Amino acid sequence: MSVEVTFHPETFKEFFLPLDVKHPGLSKTLEHEFTRYMHSNRLAIPSIFGRDAPYIQPPEALSACLMHIHIKIPPARFRAGIPQHDRCCARGRPGEDAALVYAPGEMEENHFLILAFLWPDAHGMARDRATMKYLARAAKTWRDYN
Repeated sequence: MSVEVTFHPETFKEFFLPLDVKHPGLSKTLEHEFTRYMHSNRLAIPSIFGRDAPYIQPPEALSACLMHIHIKIPPARFRAGIPQHDRCCARGRPGEDAALVYAPGEMEENHFLILAFLWPDAHGMARDRATMKYLARAAKTWRDYN
């Protein structure tokens, strides 16, 4: 299966450029690992990827099919042998709480849009309704054509 992965050009500036300043090359690593993960139909799980789940709040995020993957920022990794569903970032440790936000295509199931990297305190950022509604609008607009 051929997979097409793109970053949202507007949200990239806000969520990935600052990340690359602190962790040079991390956005490219995430794009590469995400593409490999999706190309394998989610079977080749990178050691930095944890739970892959939908956002269910706010309702706009669920409607826009916003998804997120818990991420360990390299060189950190999730322990080997732990099922993906159990690989979660700990709340209460903002520097270790990160999530990659993405959306699948609506008509093109092999197209994916990477919207944001929530860090530090991904859980807290995901509770910010304005941020999540912004990401949901961006995803919905893209999904209308994919």
